[in-house]
Amino acid sequence: MPYVLAFKDCRDIGWTVRDEEEVGELEAEFLGISLGEPEHRKPAVITTDIFEISILYGSFSIHKGEDLNLEIAELETEVLVSQATAV
Repeated sequence: MPYVLAFKDCRDIGWTVRDEEEVGELEAEFLGISLGEPEHRKPAVITTDIFEISILYGSFSIHKGEDLNLEIAELETEVLVSQATAV
């Protein structure tokens, strides 16, 4: 059964590539997660074999269920996309 990790009131999202050769892969092996501390005190860190992402967040929740599209819509979360600029 799928789960959704919902981070709300995010102030900073950092992305670090760990394996340049695997960046184009569609799946990554999950290695671990640290939820840090809410209220922007300590970022959550999600680590895979290809990348690591850190999220400085206000609050966090986990949603489980068959109809995750409905649950995601109910979160009223604004999605921000960050694109790196090539130099």
